[in-house]
Formats: sequence, structure tokens, C-alpha cells
Amino acid sequence: MVQTSNLGRQTHLRSHSILIRAWPGLCVPCLVLSYLILPCLRAESPASAPDLKSLVESERAFARLSIEKGMRQAFLKYLAKDSIGFGSGPIKAREAWLARPESKRVLSWEPNFVTIASSGEIGYSTGPWLLKNAMQDAQPAAYGEFVSIWQKQARGNWEVLLDIGIAHEKPASDPGPLQVSALPPQRNSPTGAASPLDAVRKLDDEVSSSLIDSISATMERRWSNDVRVYRPGKEVALGKEAARAILGSDSVAWTAKGDGISRAADLAYFYGSYSSPMSSSERGGYLRVWRKNAEASWELVVDLLSSPEKPAE
Repeated sequence: MVQTSNLGRQTHLRSHSILIRAWPGLCVPCLVLSYLILPCLRAESPASAPDLKSLVESERAFARLSIEKGMRQAFLKYLAKDSIGFGSGPIKAREAWLARPESKRVLSWEPNFVTIASSGEIGYSTGPWLLKNAMQDAQPAAYGEFVSIWQKQARGNWEVLLDIGIAHEKPASDPGPLQVSALPPQRNSPTGAASPLDAVRKLDDEVSSSLIDSISATMERRWSNDVRVYRPGKEVALGKEAARAILGSDSVAWTAKGDGISRAADLAYFYGSYSSPMSSSERGGYLRVWRKNAEASWELVVDLLSSPEKPAE
């Protein structure tokens, strides 16, 4: 099992608004994207290669079902019982989707990056989504990026533990080919009194403690070289240089709500809500994903802020 905790500090769940793959009320569109047929998987760790392959297959099956049967059926099939979605903060995803009627809108997506822990039971996927108001529409109504945390169940199937996303304008270029990664087993992990989750939580708290969504020495020191930074209205920034370019200087206060870590203690995630002391209307959810590198040090690989804004109907 993935070790999880619900921090519940200043929690206020708003189940009437939901941010899944994009915004509340958003369904991503699309015909099958031109990059759906992608290269074979190359896993760094043979032991978890079958799990990595099955995770990619599950994400794609999830996307196909959304196109064939509609968003509501697809999310209710693949969301875990206690899954988390986002609106103006974390919400109970299944409850939100159960309360939603079927929609003619079409949400489609395709993973272009998937990583799995060396223990093989937890991973995350990310990629572009598209929304059409109707399948026959020539052009999508909205574009964006999603990040999902997945957990493998006892029966061998995968379920979505957490789903979050951002929206942005039509991307300037097509996404690249699918990249996959299975984290290698850790050979030398530091020992200490703190649990693995407590140790990485301390690092995550350090990133939050500045209360500034900008280039702080702490944040940049914790980024991996291949960090992915997501901000509402902007395309995903890949790598440190691109990340520096999209981050602003507005003050942001963070409220942690929950977290989880793999059995191998090499992949962890933290989520919650954020708000701006300068504007009561500027708020949303966040997700940060941490990975243990070859030196057994934690590094930040996903840094995402979502917005609860609803697109025009």
C-alpha cells in the first residue's frame, strides 16, 4: 500500500466545483490525437517494467473510454474510492463526478510522460488534454495539461488517486513522443529516526515556507534538472531554465492537505490549496511530486498550481 496521510489543516472541500484534467465542469475533447500511436516502452528497471507498461495502458484505456462513453463514465470507472480532485482546493473526486450529469462535451488526452516507483505500485502520468463542446466540432474549445497519481490495486488494476490539471491557450507545438521511466531500486538510502515520508515532507515544507511563488534559493535547489512546472494559462515548463521563465513574483500562501509515498520510499507527492494574500479571488490547488535520485537525495520533479476558473460555456 502507498503510505498516505490527510493533514486536514484549514480544509474546506467544495464538492460543487471540480478541477479534473483542467477546470470545474471541463471535459477535454478530442479526436484521437496524432501522437496516440507512440514508441514501445523502455524501462530503466526490469523488475517494474511490466507495471510501467500496464500503467501506460491503463491511462490510455481511461482516455479511450472518455471518448467512447463520456467523461462521467470514464472517471467513475478509474477513480479510486477516496480519490482527490481539485476546484478552489482539494475535493472528493468521486462524489463530485457522481453529482455531475452526463455531458455532450468530449474530453480526450494522451500521456506523454509516465514514471513509476521501483516498488511498482505507485506512479504518475502527465500529458496534454483537449476539450470539445461536441465530437463533430472542428476545433477544441480548450487546451491544457493534466497530472495524475496512480496506484496499483491488489487485483492488479490501476486506479487514479489524484487528478489535477491546468488550462492554457492552444500549444505552439505538438507534444513529443512518449517518455517513460521506472525508478531504479535504491542501493544506499540514508538512515535516521524520521520516517521516509516525514523526511521528504520536511523538504516540501521548506519549499512552502517562503510563501512566495517565485525563484527562491530553496525552490531552485530542490528542482530536478528535468523538473516540470505547471501554472494556469501557461504551457508546461520543462527544465530549470524554462521554469524560471514562467514563475511570477506574487505572494502565495500554501495549506497542505495530504500526501503519499511509495513502498520503496523513492516517489512521494504532496497536495493542498493555495491563496494569495493580495487577492481573495486568487486561489486554487497544488501538487508537488518528489523523486529520489541516484544519490538517494530527494528532488522536486512536478510543481503544479491549478486554478478553479471555469471556461466560458
